[in-house]
Amino acid sequence: MQDSNMRHIWQNLSLFAIVTCDKSIPTYIAEQKMIEKFIQLREQWNEAFQAHRKEMPLETAPDDLPTLYGVIASHTVMAFVSYVLPTETNPDGSLRTIAIFDFGNEGYDVWNSLAIAIFVIHCRNRMKQLQEFIPEPIVARQHDPDL
Repeated sequence: MQDSNMRHIWQNLSLFAIVTCDKSIPTYIAEQKMIEKFIQLREQWNEAFQAHRKEMPLETAPDDLPTLYGVIASHTVMAFVSYVLPTETNPDGSLRTIAIFDFGNEGYDVWNSLAIAIFVIHCRNRMKQLQEFIPEPIVARQHDPDL
């Protein structure tokens, strides 16, 4: 976010979450932690869109939540997932696996790193597209008497 001068806007709002765990932790626990993070992110995005609707009633913010992405890392394995919104049968939502990379496999380091870079750039570009729907932060500048 620093290279696009958007760090001040996206300081507390993101399109992706990260969960790391030890290799002895069962997969379902890492998945549950990711779903909990996605639920928090979904609430933050809904609040941001509602604030935009109040500030700019003539403009329309997207009705749908943007796709939320996650990275689950354990030992040498990294999984990219996306959030499937809640339904009546699944009130918390679920995860959809995008890709799984194992850095323990020899000869794939470059390809795995390239895939991660593409993922990060995609998230950054999507956040730039959504920038107009997020309220500008209020920057409080105070005079420091010690200077």
